[in-house]
Amino acid sequence: MYRLGFAPTIYAARQIVVHGHVTVDGKKVDKPAFRVMPGMTISIRERSRKVPMIQEGVEHPPHAMPEYLERPAKSFEGKMTALPNAETIPFKADTLSVIGFYSR
Repeated sequence: MYRLGFAPTIYAARQIVVHGHVTVDGKKVDKPAFRVMPGMTISIRERSRKVPMIQEGVEHPPHAMPEYLERPAKSFEGKMTALPNAETIPFKADTLSVIGFYSR
């Protein structure tokens, strides 16, 4: 939800999902840990499209869309086209530190 531009922050995106405003391939999703795979369509439920925060995100997305997601302008629906990889995610993870921490 955050990367698609429907929410201004990651925390707001989580709240949108938990409150049941989201469908994936037409089925209601209310778990933030839901795994989206390429080809799945993520959309805002019809009755939730009047929420001011969501309308603002549709009209004026807060950031650029990553290349593995696509959403037509002014649309309440987006699609995941590919899995993100290390080059396409917007932050750099220090995987060696994570491995070192969990290998203790």
